[in-house]
Amino acid sequence: MGYKVRGILRVALVAGVLSSAADGVETSNCTPISVLPFSIDTQGSYCLTKHLSTNATTGCAILINKSNVVIDLNGFKLDGTAAGPTTDARGICAVARSNITVHNGTIRGFLIGVALVDIPNSLSSGNLVENIRADHNRLYGIEVDGSNHLIRGNHVFATGGTNIYGTAPQGIFVEYGSGTQVLDNTINDTQFDAQTLSQAIWFLGTANVMALHNRIEGAHIGIRFQNSTGIYRGNTVLNVSTPGAAYVDGTNAGENYP
Repeated sequence: MGYKVRGILRVALVAGVLSSAADGVETSNCTPISVLPFSIDTQGSYCLTKHLSTNATTGCAILINKSNVVIDLNGFKLDGTAAGPTTDARGICAVARSNITVHNGTIRGFLIGVALVDIPNSLSSGNLVENIRADHNRLYGIEVDGSNHLIRGNHVFATGGTNIYGTAPQGIFVEYGSGTQVLDNTINDTQFDAQTLSQAIWFLGTANVMALHNRIEGAHIGIRFQNSTGIYRGNTVLNVSTPGAAYVDGTNAGENYP
């Protein structure tokens, strides 16, 4: 895929942002997100109060415009399935923001489920994505750019089904920066065919990253370190396609299967 397509995706994200129609009603614990699209312009805690869906084909269902934001899905679902397989919309996204937390719910049917992306020379840091069920997203389940992020305890499955950018689906995608950990995730059925090279976990242009105790089933490549340095330890990878591999590059720190 390379950096050219990454740039296209980033431009599309910034250019296609949707405006917010939410009322931002305060509660004692968080600001409710009750309609889509929703734009976060003040740091703080936000939460879903019910299942939410959208048929928008561009922009972001929830756009984070500030650092230091927590989004708690509260066990609810953010659903973009109605936009169909050619959607260019993202579920939850931010550009060049730090100290973001996204957790505790389902994100389904978007081009990218969680897209915490960056721009050159403005690396974000310290973002956390945990306990997210990212399913049937078309290109990436979870994307996090920058440094010192943690992607933990997520279930990412059935990623794929678009060709609008002519590139392969990836379950979890980490780009730029250093020190990010991808820990204790389950990634199933990163869809593949003869024309694409799908990867369950893909590090691109990163340094000192870690893939620890992940469980992967179904992809061309289980874990790939492309132009990256880092270790993988305690991972299990099953059902990689031919041609394909469980692990590509990186340093094997032991206890991996196979």
